[in-house]
Amino acid sequence: MTAPTNSGPKGLTLDAAGMVDRYRELAEANPIIVIEDGLAEDDWGGWRLLTETIGDRAELVGDDLFVTNVERIEWGIRENAADSVLIKPNQIGTVTETIAAGRLAQQNGWGAMVSHRSGETVDTFIADFTVAMQSGHLKTGAPARGERVEKYNQLIQDQRSGRRRFPVRRPGRIRPVGTCMASMIEDLKQAIGGRLERACDAIAASGDPEEELARATADTKSDPLNFIRWIESLDPRPHQDSPHRGKSMQYVDALHLHR
Repeated sequence: MTAPTNSGPKGLTLDAAGMVDRYRELAEANPIIVIEDGLAEDDWGGWRLLTETIGDRAELVGDDLFVTNVERIEWGIRENAADSVLIKPNQIGTVTETIAAGRLAQQNGWGAMVSHRSGETVDTFIADFTVAMQSGHLKTGAPARGERVEKYNQLIQDQRSGRRRFPVRRPGRIRPVGTCMASMIEDLKQAIGGRLERACDAIAASGDPEEELARATADTKSDPLNFIRWIESLDPRPHQDSPHRGKSMQYVDALHLHR
């Protein structure tokens, strides 16, 4: 029996420019939202190139690059290396320094992604800290263990209490996520364009067109993305002559996650 393998390129050895080109290819082919630690922690020139190349498509987060350190973040801002910082309270050591690192990023239009770290406990402080800093980002892993689930539960409590909502914009500019969403929506229009006409034909040919339309309208009111799912259900065939073929449901899933 042959062991399963991944379908990507094997055994590649790439320099920084080669890695940047690879990320560019991936970002063009997929709705990538965030890349963390895309290059080596002291490769400032490589990070500059990465930011220039795909900084308008994905949020480029530095963890090992910045280590929640104000001096390194200041250098990165001057060098235009990355556009977001991973913020770890127990990496820099004090809450005061953590706030300084997050505020420095935000004041310069960068993202500040608050993050857990190995050795985490069930303490929920970083969930509240994320909301208080209005970072809009919390990285705390899949909700598979108690110390992770506790933080998500705390975010839910913060939301229910009405104390603070996550911002939809970063200070100074729209998050790269917004740029990516706009591109994805444009692709979606192309991906479903040819299907809409065929979906209408399918409705006309159905036993009760009025009932079918009424159901679609009701579903769309509860969730606009259901309209796209409805088209897919009527005409699941990919739009064969479109370069956007097969992307529509991929984008629906991504849009649903980031609404």
